[in-house]
Amino acid sequence: MRIATITGGRAEYGLLEPLIKLFEQDPDIDHKLFVTGSHLSPEFGHTVDYINYPVAEKIEIVLSGNTPVSISKAMGLAMISFGEAYERHKPDLVVGLGDRFELMAAVSAAHVAGIPVAHIHGGEITTNAYDDAFRHSITKMSHLHFVATSEYRKRVQQLGEFPRSIFNVGAIGCDGLKKRNKFPYSRYAIYAYYPETLENYSFNKEIKDFIEEQFDSVCLITNGYDVSWLKSKNNGYNRRVFLALLEQADVIIGNSSAGIIEAPALGVPTINIGDRQEGRLMAGSIIQAEANLESVRAAINKLYSDDFQAMMKTDYYKPYGSDGNTAQRIKDIIKREFPKINMKKGFCDSIMVKI
Repeated sequence: MRIATITGGRAEYGLLEPLIKLFEQDPDIDHKLFVTGSHLSPEFGHTVDYINYPVAEKIEIVLSGNTPVSISKAMGLAMISFGEAYERHKPDLVVGLGDRFELMAAVSAAHVAGIPVAHIHGGEITTNAYDDAFRHSITKMSHLHFVATSEYRKRVQQLGEFPRSIFNVGAIGCDGLKKRNKFPYSRYAIYAYYPETLENYSFNKEIKDFIEEQFDSVCLITNGYDVSWLKSKNNGYNRRVFLALLEQADVIIGNSSAGIIEAPALGVPTINIGDRQEGRLMAGSIIQAEANLESVRAAINKLYSDDFQAMMKTDYYKPYGSDGNTAQRIKDIIKREFPKINMKKGFCDSIMVKI
């Protein structure tokens, strides 16, 4: 079985890595890793250098900025290049995660070529980003759906997908949490704030400065491609370092999906700023704040309140919690269900799969 996995950036590669490892180790799978997007851009760290698995194809696209014109050009070139790559490698299945425009182009090319797609993290909503439309479009062109919660499974089904093609496997970002390192910090925060695509919020220096005043140490991430603080001499980008930093933090502040998925699973509070993650299921450990100084100040006060700290010691709501075996479940389901895919009729099989 020939599987092509698509990765367009360091964040989604970190999530896919456990699954890529399983594909590479399975003698029944001929795995091809297709690398594109910011991985290949010097401006964004050329993170392909830190990928620890063989790269079958480097899909170069024009990634000179985040303007509508540059993104449209990149998507067009990516679709052409992926079509050519599929012709060379002839994969039986394309695997992708998330909602980035690179994946939209890769899946569109697979759809035209008649290649089935397995999509991870479908059914979610982020109402303040155009990625939302990409995610649902990718769902409609996919044949196997690996969702993170039962509610997201229902949404994929509402989009018209066969119930027996949708599998609630948990969030793959929760894999590997049992392997986290220890990091000797006390009273520090992670601040991860990114532009909100539709609103185009600029980085708020006033909020950043205020947060730095409130903690002894602040790990600052101001751009989704800024991974300089996560590079190690021997291993390059190291997701375990990030998880270690996150585990030891008092709080993660900003609008990163790590505050929505990984932080609650680790028992770390989140102050979620703005609307970038609006529509996602929120754990009980998440405090919502508006993108202004007074709201962030109130959220930090709530964070250290006796009531909130007491709540954090309870078994609070964790919608994305996982036993750490999501990647294994995905691989096993792909091997079991792939022979049942009918490209003309979608996912078609007479036996209902128990989910």
